[in-house]
Amino acid sequence: MAHNDSSSGVFALANPILRPLKLSGKLGLVGVTLMLPLVALVALNFQSTQSNLDVVVKELKGAPATHEMLDLIDLTHDRRGLIAMKANGGSVDVQIKQVDQEIDKVIQLVDEALPNSGMEDVAKRWPEVKSELARLRASQSDSAAQLFEQHTHFGNQVTAVVDQATASSGLLFDPDPAAYLYRDWE
Repeated sequence: MAHNDSSSGVFALANPILRPLKLSGKLGLVGVTLMLPLVALVALNFQSTQSNLDVVVKELKGAPATHEMLDLIDLTHDRRGLIAMKANGGSVDVQIKQVDQEIDKVIQLVDEALPNSGMEDVAKRWPEVKSELARLRASQSDSAAQLFEQHTHFGNQVTAVVDQATASSGLLFDPDPAAYLYRDWE
């Protein structure tokens, strides 16, 4: 014979509240009780979605400046090779001028993109990079090795700023700078 005591078991605590209620009140109370976890789940999902949206917006703001900085690395690499060719007697002044014009365009694009990038730490370092680039362009040396070394030093400096930009913008997925972002300058 089954024991049917409504005052014991799981619902014993709810009996004083549920007993005076009509069926519709009881169903309403059970419905609200079941809805609370669902509301909490929706709130947590919204919070997670908002967090993901913030990350995406941060990435989108940082991507243009970072992309142009990567182009600057490539152009500096090209310029380094042309300068070495020139130091060894090659006639590459026209190509150097073309690369310098491309570098000027990239510098302008970074200057335009950085203020809206949300990467204040990178924006603080950017004038230093531009200053180093101006010194590099103005340097004159008869030694191909010295010019090559100066360009390599500048490339490493820009690479460090790119690493910082990718970390600041959230574009870097790995805690170590990803090798696919730039060429090895050494």
